[in-house]
Amino acid sequence: MSSNGILILGGSGFIGRSLIDRLISKGRHVYVISSKAHSLPTNKNLYALSGSMDDKKLLKKSLPHCKTVFHLASKTTPGTFINQPSYEVINNILPTTRFLEFLQNYKDVDLIYLSSGGVLYGNPEKTPVEESAPLNPVSYYSSGKIAIEAFVKSYCQKSNNNAVILRPSNIYGPGQLFQPGFGVIPSIFHHILNTKEFSIWGDGSNTRDYLFISDFVNLCEELINSPSNTGVNVYNVASNQSASINHLCDTIENITHEKLFRRFYDSRQVDVKDISLNCSHLFRQYQWRPNTKLNYGLIETWKWFKKQYSDNNK
Repeated sequence: MSSNGILILGGSGFIGRSLIDRLISKGRHVYVISSKAHSLPTNKNLYALSGSMDDKKLLKKSLPHCKTVFHLASKTTPGTFINQPSYEVINNILPTTRFLEFLQNYKDVDLIYLSSGGVLYGNPEKTPVEESAPLNPVSYYSSGKIAIEAFVKSYCQKSNNNAVILRPSNIYGPGQLFQPGFGVIPSIFHHILNTKEFSIWGDGSNTRDYLFISDFVNLCEELINSPSNTGVNVYNVASNQSASINHLCDTIENITHEKLFRRFYDSRQVDVKDISLNCSHLFRQYQWRPNTKLNYGLIETWKWFKKQYSDNNK
C-alpha cells in the first residue's frame, strides 16, 4: 500500500469531513483516528479507526502508510469548560504530547496542526496582527493551543521532522452543524429557523474574520502538495473580510429574509473584542489565496443549513 496516505486526527468534525471529502475525490488514501470515526461514510479509500489520537495500536496501523498528518482534534471550544483548566490539559494537551512522543519514531512525516487565529493574540494593540505579535491568552482554551504549539516546535527540534502550525480565523460553510457555544454563523441560522432569541455578549461591535471552508481546504491541499522543509512554520490564515457581530446579523437577515431576535448581555472576559489577521507570510510562501466573498459564502451556507433543517423536520 502507498506510503503517501493522509492521517487525520479528529476527522469526524466539520473541517475534517470537508477535508476528507476533498482528498477522497482526488483519489487519496485517508486514515482517520477519531472517537466518532464510526459516523464517517464508507469509502474504499477511507480507513476510519475509532479511538483516541494517542492510541498506539491505531497509530501503528496508520502511520506507516502516511506522509502527512493533520491534527484537527480538540475536545473543547472557546466557550466550553471556561473554568476548568485541567480539562484542557487532560483532553487536549496530554493526548497531543503522547501522540508527538510516538510520532518521533517516524521520519519524514509532515505534521500540520490546526491552532487558532482568533484567540491566541488576545486584544492586540495593532491589527491586522502578525504571527510574531505577543501571544496573550484570555481563556484556558487559548492557553491550551499555545501550549500545544510549543510542544510541536520542540518536537520538530528533537525529531528533525517538519511541521506547519495554522492559525485560522473563524471557518464556516456547508457541513457545519449547530453546536451550542461554538460557531457564530450556524448559531445565527439555528436561532432564525427555530425563532429563538440570539444572545450577543457585549454591544455587537466585536469584529472577526470569517473564512469559507472550501478556501481552507484548498490551502490544506496546497500544503500537502508543497510541504514545508524548514522545521516549523506558523501561518495566520484568514479571508481579510472582517465583520462585526451586528453587521453579520444584519447581512444574514438580508440573505434569509427572516428576523433575528437579538438579546445583548455584558461582555465576557474570554471574548476578544477585535481581531484581524495579517496573512502576508502565508501569501509569500504559497500560491494560495482566499477567493470566497462573505456574502456568497453565507448564501451557500444558508442553503445547506436550511435544507438540513427541512430534511430533519419532515
